[in-house]
Amino acid sequence: MRLVFSIVKKFVNSNNQFDDLLSDGIVALMRAVEKFDFGRGFRFSTYATQVVRRNAYRQVVQVQQERAKIVGGVDELGLDVSDECRESAISEKRWHELRARLAVMLGDLDRREKFIIRARFSLGSHRRVHTLQALANRLGVSKERVRQLERRAMEKLRAMAGDFSFAELES
Repeated sequence: MRLVFSIVKKFVNSNNQFDDLLSDGIVALMRAVEKFDFGRGFRFSTYATQVVRRNAYRQVVQVQQERAKIVGGVDELGLDVSDECRESAISEKRWHELRARLAVMLGDLDRREKFIIRARFSLGSHRRVHTLQALANRLGVSKERVRQLERRAMEKLRAMAGDFSFAELES
C-alpha cells in the first residue's frame, strides 16, 4: 500500500484527486498480485511499480481527454471562452445547470434519437463514440437511416437550444 501511495501522490493535481487515483492504484496493485510471475526473475516491487504507474498515467490521460471534450463542447455551444481563462470559464454549478438542461432537452427526443445522440457523442453510460455502422447494426436499420435520425435529433436539439439563453452561463 505504501508503494501505491508513493506513486499516486506524484500524479495528484487540481484535475486528478488523490482519492480517485489511490482507489485505482489499489485495484492495479491487486491485479499486479494476480498476474505476477516470480519465475521471470524480477522483484514484485519492480513489477507492481510499473503496473501502478501505468494505470495512474492512463487515468490522468483519460481525465485530460474528458476535460478536452467538455471544453470542445463549450466551444461548440458558442460560448465566448478566452484561452487565458479557459480553466475557470464556467463554474461547476453552472456546468451542472448546463448538463441538467441538456438532460431535459434529450428527454424531449424519442427513444431512438436519444440513444443515437448519446452513443454518437459518448454521453451517459456510453464510454466511447460509436460509429454509424455500429449503431445501425444495433438498431437493425441502415447506416443512412441512423445518419438521418442523428441529423433530425441534432436539428431538434438546436431548436430547443435556441429557446435557451446561454447568457446566464457566461462568466
